[in-house]
Amino acid sequence: MATKAECENNFYRFIQEAFKIVEPGNEFIGNWHIQASCNHLDACFMGELKNIITNQPPGTMKSLVNSVFWPSWVWIHDPTQRFMYVSYDQTLSTRDSVACRLVLESEWYRGFWGDKFQLTSDQNEKTKFMNSRGGWRIATSTGGRGMGEHPHWLIADDPNSTRKASSRADRDAVNIDWWDGAMSSRGRRMAGHHRVVVQQRVHPSDLTGHIMKKYGGDTLHLLDPGEWHHLRLPMRYEEELHCTTPIFEDPRKGQGEGTLLWTEGFSELLVKAIEIEMGSIVSAGQLQQRPTVAGGTLFKAEWLKTVEPMRPEWLAPVFGNNNEIEHVELTQSS
Repeated sequence: MATKAECENNFYRFIQEAFKIVEPGNEFIGNWHIQASCNHLDACFMGELKNIITNQPPGTMKSLVNSVFWPSWVWIHDPTQRFMYVSYDQTLSTRDSVACRLVLESEWYRGFWGDKFQLTSDQNEKTKFMNSRGGWRIATSTGGRGMGEHPHWLIADDPNSTRKASSRADRDAVNIDWWDGAMSSRGRRMAGHHRVVVQQRVHPSDLTGHIMKKYGGDTLHLLDPGEWHHLRLPMRYEEELHCTTPIFEDPRKGQGEGTLLWTEGFSELLVKAIEIEMGSIVSAGQLQQRPTVAGGTLFKAEWLKTVEPMRPEWLAPVFGNNNEIEHVELTQSS
């Protein structure tokens, strides 16, 4: 078991101990991609990074790390911090809020850090709770409550619905009406304000693609790192889209195309089964974080062959010996 000091000084070690509280009976399976997410959040907290986009497959602990354990750990160091968590579905936001509160109220957490703050009794709901030092955590949806609040941390956890991502109207409601409109000024006056978008890619123009295009890139690349940094964690490694940030480089480089993200969590057999069930288009987005099928969905480059031009002998009278048209008379048959 990790000591109090180890958990305080290392977010990853904190997760290892807190995991059993929200996932009783399940063993924590560590991996470098979890450490990478921890390091990027910690770099934001320390002021080394401003905002981050993290794209990774479903089931790889993205919500547990970002939405459940992160505010619990931050409050050990600064219980005045305020968090707004937003998902496309209120039930998902509420689920993670309840899990976060479960950690905060656990015997383990209170035994180590109970002197830091208390959860207030007058504001202790599933979707919003506050501590005695002024910090709070709100759970809402892209069309829900909390739009007048100003957090230190605005965290969008799967803001685009997987089922509705193909709808232009639904994407505009999230990207333009909510993010560009309602959220554009939220928390900006707070010192140390950060924005975090964590999602599986569901469409080239989902919120991730929308933000990256705004900052000089396209739907897969972020060219201006002044405001945002992009942590892309595909299920299978792709050399062409090798991920680097100021504090990270995908360790699978040199291990070969298709090397898995988390072999102990998602084996080759399991990933293949998921890919078959999802199909190539869906898995390209949700698993590979590349919401288009490599090579296109209708025609693939490897299908096309280059051939030498050929002229049938019976066309010789028309084209001559050098393929130039000499004279053609067209007659209309009766």
